[in-house]
Amino acid sequence: MNNSFVSLTEYKELAKNKDLGKLDKLNLTPSQNFPVKNDTIELKTKFEQAQKQNGLVEKLSDKIKNATNIGYGSKKIEQSINDVQQGKKTQEEVNKEIKNYRRSQENIAQTMGDLLSIAAAGLVFFGMHKNLTKGKSILQINEKEIYRLIKEIVENAKISNLPAQFQRIIKKYQDSKAQENLFKTLTSSRMVNAIAAVPAMLIGGFVKGNILKINRIGTEQYKAEIDKEKMSKEEIKKIKKQNKKAKKNANFRNTLSGGINGAMMPLVTLAGPLGVPLYVVLNSLSKYFIASREDKGEKSLNSYVENLKASKITNISSAAIMAIPLIQKGKYAKVLEQNAQKVIEELKNAKLTPVSGEGTVYEELQEFLFSDKKIAEIIEGNLSIEEKIKQLSDTNIFALKFKQIANDGDELTNALREKCPQTWSVEDAQKQINAAYGEGKYNLKKCVGVGTVAQTFVAQDRNGKNVCVKLIHKGIDEQKILKDKEAFIQMINSSSKTPQEKKFLIDNIENLALGIQSEVNLQNEMDAALKLAKTTKMANVVKPIEVKNNIYVMERADGISLADFKEFGNKMYFAKLFNDTEELQELNKQFKEKIGIDIDFDDLTKEETIKMIEQYQDILNEQFSKVDAKGKVIHGDIHPGNIFIDVKKLKAGDKKFFTLIDTGNTIEQTKEQALRFMNLTQYIKNADVDNIVDFVLDGAVLPKNMSKEKAHEELAKELNKVFFDKQTAIEIMTNDSLLALTDNIMKKLNIIPSTTQGSLLKAKKSSSNSLAELYIAYMEKFSEKNKKDTKGKNPTVVDKAMIATELASDIASLKSKDKIKKIGLERANLTQLTPSQRLSIKKSTNTPKSNSQDVLMYLLKQYKTNNIIEALGNFADQLGI
Repeated sequence: MNNSFVSLTEYKELAKNKDLGKLDKLNLTPSQNFPVKNDTIELKTKFEQAQKQNGLVEKLSDKIKNATNIGYGSKKIEQSINDVQQGKKTQEEVNKEIKNYRRSQENIAQTMGDLLSIAAAGLVFFGMHKNLTKGKSILQINEKEIYRLIKEIVENAKISNLPAQFQRIIKKYQDSKAQENLFKTLTSSRMVNAIAAVPAMLIGGFVKGNILKINRIGTEQYKAEIDKEKMSKEEIKKIKKQNKKAKKNANFRNTLSGGINGAMMPLVTLAGPLGVPLYVVLNSLSKYFIASREDKGEKSLNSYVENLKASKITNISSAAIMAIPLIQKGKYAKVLEQNAQKVIEELKNAKLTPVSGEGTVYEELQEFLFSDKKIAEIIEGNLSIEEKIKQLSDTNIFALKFKQIANDGDELTNALREKCPQTWSVEDAQKQINAAYGEGKYNLKKCVGVGTVAQTFVAQDRNGKNVCVKLIHKGIDEQKILKDKEAFIQMINSSSKTPQEKKFLIDNIENLALGIQSEVNLQNEMDAALKLAKTTKMANVVKPIEVKNNIYVMERADGISLADFKEFGNKMYFAKLFNDTEELQELNKQFKEKIGIDIDFDDLTKEETIKMIEQYQDILNEQFSKVDAKGKVIHGDIHPGNIFIDVKKLKAGDKKFFTLIDTGNTIEQTKEQALRFMNLTQYIKNADVDNIVDFVLDGAVLPKNMSKEKAHEELAKELNKVFFDKQTAIEIMTNDSLLALTDNIMKKLNIIPSTTQGSLLKAKKSSSNSLAELYIAYMEKFSEKNKKDTKGKNPTVVDKAMIATELASDIASLKSKDKIKKIGLERANLTQLTPSQRLSIKKSTNTPKSNSQDVLMYLLKQYKTNNIIEALGNFADQLGI
C-alpha cells in the first residue's frame, strides 16, 4: 500500500523518536520519504496552530474558501507546504501565506462582529438621534417657558438644603447669561449627538464582545497545551493563568472596539460628505490596532496595509455593507436637523388658532333630549330632587342617564350618581332575597347606594362576611327601556333633520339603548365583571359571588366612592370658608366612618391626592386607549359613583387602590376593532392623511351629488391644512382627538360620520367629566391649605394668587402628562401587531417623509398648542429644590 499522506501528529511523533523503521514501512514516495526537511515539519506545526485559532465563523469561511478557491483557504496552505517539500516554494513564502491565512480568518470574525455591532449601535444611535432632535425642537419652540422654568428653579431653590457642589451650580445659573448658555447647550446638535452616542457605544461594545465570545465556542483558541506527565503543577498553573489572561484581554479589546463603533456614530452626521468614509477608515484602524490578535508587538502602518491586502474581498465588501446604510441614515439625520430648524423659526413666535368644534354625537343627542319641553320642565322646575328623579325616570330613562354624567355641578346630577330615591325598602328587598337564596343566607343591613337602574344593599352572609346585594328598581325592565328608546327616536323623526342625519342619530340611540338594556340583566353584569377583570390591571374590579332571580351578590368594595369623596371635599371647602368648626368636625367624623380608618380629610397630602388623580388617569387610559389584540371588555359607565377609592391602601403606598363597580354597562371591543384602531394609530403617527381619510369615510353618509372621490379630496384638503399649516392649533393627536377633529370637519362638509358607538362616546364623556371633577376637588382641597401662615395671619391677596397659580400649574401638568401617557399607550399598542399585520398596514404614496418639514410642523404644532413645558409640573419640588 502506497500512502501519499501522513497525519501531522503521527509524522511528528515518528520524526521526534527518529523511528526510521516505522517510516520505511509506510512505503512513502521518494519525494515524501524520510528524512523530510525540518522546515516542512515547522510549517505543518505552525499551520496546525493557526487552524486551532479558527472560531465558528472562521471554520465556515475556510470551507467557503476551499470550495471557491478564493482567498487563503486551508487546502491552498496545505498544497503550499507540499510545494516546499518538493522544492517549489520557500519556507519564507509559505510562512507569509500562513500568516495571511490567519490574518484573513481573524479579519472575517472581526468583520462579522463589527457589522453586527455597527447595526445594533446604529439602530440605537439614529433612533435616539431622531427622538432627541424632536425633543430639543420642542424645547426650542417653547424657549420662553424654558427660560422661565430655569429661572424659577434657581430663584426658588432652597440652597442651604443642598450639598456645596450643587449650591455652586445653582448660584452659577442665577446669571441670565449663564441660563442662556445652558439653554443653547441643551438644544445643540452636539448635545444630541453626545447623548445618543453613549447608549450606542454601550450596545456596540456589548454586541461585538459577545458575538466574538460565541464565535469561540468549541474552538481551541485559549486551550492550554498541557502534558501532565512532563510538566509541574506550577508550570501548568502558569500556562492556565496566561491563557485566562489572554482570553480576558481579547474580550476587553473586542468590547472596546465595538464600543468605538458606537461612539464614532456622530461622525456620520457631523462630518459632511467625509463622515462615512472617515467612519469606515477609523473602524478599520480600530479593528486592527485595538481588536486584532495578530502581529502582536509588531503592529505598524506597514503591517496594517499587509493585513488589508490579506482580506481584500472581505474588507471591500464589508466597507460597502457599512457605508450604504450609514450614508442613508446620516443623510436622514442631517435633513431632519435642517428641517427642524426651519419649522422652529416659523413656529417660535406664531399665534396658533384652534379648530372650532361642534361636539360629539353624544353631546348632540344630550342637547336634543334636554330640549324636549316636558323633560326641560322637570329639570328646571321647583320640584324636590327625589320628585325630579322619579318623574324623569317615568318620562324617559335616557334623560336620567344623560343627566347622571353631566359635568354641571348640579344637585340633581350629584344625586343621580348613587343617591336616587329607593324603590325597595330593606324589608321588601329581604323577602326577594330569601325567595331567591333561602332564608338566612344573606341578611340585609342597610341600603348603601341607589343608582338610576338598581339599588345596592350591604348584607352579611352566614359566615359573617360583608357582601353587597343588588336589585333592579321596581318599574325598570327591558320593556321600559325599549319604550323610552322609541320615544327618543320619535323626537328625532319629528325634527327638521335630513333623513341621513336622522338615521345617524337613531343608530347612535340604538347603540346607547343596548348598553342600558344590558344593565337590567344582572347575569350580564356578573359575566362582564369576570371579563373586565382579565384585562384591567390598573384597578381592581368588584368580585362577583352569584346571581339568582336577577339578584346579584358581590364582594363589597373597600373605601369610599369618588362621588362621596368629592362631596366631602366640597362641603369641607365651604365649612372652612365660613369657619364652621362644628361642621368640619362632623364631616371628618363621617369621613372616618366611610373610609374605615382614623384620619381626617385634610390628612390626605398634596402628593397623595396627585397620586390619586394620576392613578385615575391611568385607569381611564387603560380602559379607552389600551388595545388588546385579542379583544377586550371596556367599562361603559365610569362615573364617580361607580369607582371606589381605598384610602387605607393609598396611604400605605399600594399601587392599586381603586375598585371599579357596577359593570352592567360594558362595551365589547372585538379583535377586528382592535386591529382597526391600531392601524389608525399608525396613520396618525405617520401623518398619513390619505389613509386617515379612507378610515373615517368608511361607512360615512355623503351628501347628494358628492362622489366618494370628491369627499376624499375635500376632507384631505381640510385635514392637510390643519396638520401642516403655520396657523392652526391642534391637540396632541391620539385616536380620540383625531376622530373628534375629523368628525367636526366632516360635519362642515355635510358628511355624516359612520360612528354608531353611542355607548362608547357616553362612557368617554362620563369618565372625562369625572376627571374634570377630580381636578376641581384638588383645587378646592388645597386652595385653603395655606389659609393662615405660621403666625396665624390670613393670606394676602398676593398669597392667594400665588396659591391659585401653583394649583393651576399642577392641574396643567397633570393634563399634559396624561396626554403624553395616552399617546405613549397607543404607540405601545402597535407592539402587539404580528409581522404580517405590520406589513398589512398600507402606507399611502402621498405620506410625507418622517424628516420632512410637513411632518415636523405637524409634530411641533401639537407641542406648541399643548405647551408641553407644563408637563414638567413640579419639577423643582421633585428635585427637592
